[in-house]
Amino acid sequence: MLGDPERGLTAEEVAKLSGYSLATVRQYLSDDRRKKLGSAIRENEENRARALRIVAQRRGSEDTE
Repeated sequence: MLGDPERGLTAEEVAKLSGYSLATVRQYLSDDRRKKLGSAIRENEENRARALRIVAQRRGSEDTE
């Protein structure tokens, strides 16, 4: 889901939601720190809800294609 622009969140969206810089997000996505990014988003209820809406919209658009 993280870093997957077609079915999840883009790196840019992850950066905005997690509060990390885009460079940090890209680095974390390329190694074993992916869980830390998810935790940063889940810990904030508003950002968690926004992330879920983004993913639901992307996945919902696949059903109509």
